Parts: sequence; C-alpha cells; structure tokens
Amino acid sequence: MPPRMRGESNSHDASVAGLPFGVEAYPTHQGVLLRVCGEVDVAAAPALQAAAQDALAGRPGQIHLHLGEVTFLDCAGLGVLIGLRNATSRINATAPRVTASRPVRRLMELTGVTHLFDLDPPTSSPHGDEGEP
Repeated sequence: MPPRMRGESNSHDASVAGLPFGVEAYPTHQGVLLRVCGEVDVAAAPALQAAAQDALAGRPGQIHLHLGEVTFLDCAGLGVLIGLRNATSRINATAPRVTASRPVRRLMELTGVTHLFDLDPPTSSPHGDEGEP
C-alpha cells in the first residue's frame, strides 16, 4: 500500500446486488480509523478484509472500527472483525476500538464476542446509529 499523508483516505468499495458497501481508512494520531458503511455480508467481507490487512500492514497502535453506518453484519463480516482482533493481538497492538450500530452490537452480544473489543458505549441517534467517532 502506498504511503498516505495525514488525513488522506484509502477506500475499498463493493456493491453487491445493488446493496452499497464501503470502507475507508484514515490515519489518526493513535493508529488507523476504518469507517465502514452498508451491508457487511459474505460478498462484502473480502473488501473489509483487504482494508483490515492494509491497516495492519502499517503496524498501528490501535485500529478504530467505526461501524455506526453498518446496516447488516453476517457471520462472514463478524469473522473478519474477530480475525482483525486476533491479528492486532499478534502484533501487540491494542484490541480494536469499535463504534457499533444497533445491528452490529446485537450480533456481537448474541455471539458473545463483545469482550474481544474495546466497544464504545451505545448512544442513540435518530437514524439508529450508535454515534460518531
């Protein structure tokens, strides 16, 4: 991945069956922010995986996953998140910080993986998102 200047983003987009998905990476003073939107399913998971691998390549101190605009997350997407958490552990980075939408938070709670992440407290917004970074 080519070097980025502070504030520049690197994006991975996918649109499957007309359903939008996108992920953008932004450098921060603590590491990398991955801002994800749309539906993260088996078709979109490879793009999220690619963005996560790009972020890890720079050995960030922390990765912040902003998932507040994710409307759906399936087991393939959850697998990418858990894989990212495991990869950060291997490089001695802190557990990923996660800002989660209601659907993401619900799946994480139902599957018992919330303890793996530094999960931001839920906040309400008119759109059902859990807050802003």
